[in-house]
Amino acid sequence: MGSWRERIKAVPWRKVGLGFLVFALVVLSFLSGYLAMNWYLGKKAAKPEAVEEYSGWQTYESKSYNFTLRYPQDWKAEEVKPTFILFSPQVSEGEEKPQEYILLRIAPNKTRGKTLCEEDQSKCSFHTDGIFGERTTTPETESVFFAYGENDFLLTLFKYETDPGIITNYITIFEEIAKSFRFVSEVITSCEEDADCALGIRLDKCCTCPEAFTKSEVEGKPEIALFETGKDYSKEKTVSCTGIYCSPCSTPPSGAVCVSDRCQVKE
Repeated sequence: MGSWRERIKAVPWRKVGLGFLVFALVVLSFLSGYLAMNWYLGKKAAKPEAVEEYSGWQTYESKSYNFTLRYPQDWKAEEVKPTFILFSPQVSEGEEKPQEYILLRIAPNKTRGKTLCEEDQSKCSFHTDGIFGERTTTPETESVFFAYGENDFLLTLFKYETDPGIITNYITIFEEIAKSFRFVSEVITSCEEDADCALGIRLDKCCTCPEAFTKSEVEGKPEIALFETGKDYSKEKTVSCTGIYCSPCSTPPSGAVCVSDRCQVKE
């Protein structure tokens, strides 16, 4: 019995306690990390993945000012004049037309002084694809103003609806339209050599096969995409093709060549 008691007394209990404390801290740290990771992954999984940008949206193109922008499939664009474009929701017969609309106004800027944003881009509150401007919000409107070249562009959403959910939806559409602004260079449709040509696919038609275009057309026209063998372009279409059957395309051409100043498919 004495031997047993002596053995217990001989145990370094302080070291044993320290060892248990270290072990407990390690286990606690592991569990905390494990729970934190599960929380993060769960939160990430719960967040819906972003849909492809502008999938199914229409394209408005201004040949007078060389820009394009996108707007929803169920909206319409009315060009009252090249400097006054109205975007509004379409409604079915018998439905009440919403009062909300988006207006784009263009005006020359030669006679005005520079804005704070133009003098210092860090002061700008709006930016998209190399365009810097100012975003303004009031109870009645949402607007984006920017200058490009010798012209001012003012995009404005006029708000009338009192339902916060509906207004939020309109604001989201307004923001997406503003972010879709792209200025394009003059499109050249003639070629001088084979290197000026490329294969493209039209996105504004349902049943399309590879065609020959100038590289300028492919780069400058949003309704034309560069053709890539095996790629699915259905999500990039700017028209609704649901329920439409298209015959398969023949063997894709091997390229595009320049013949008599025009690009043609190379068989």
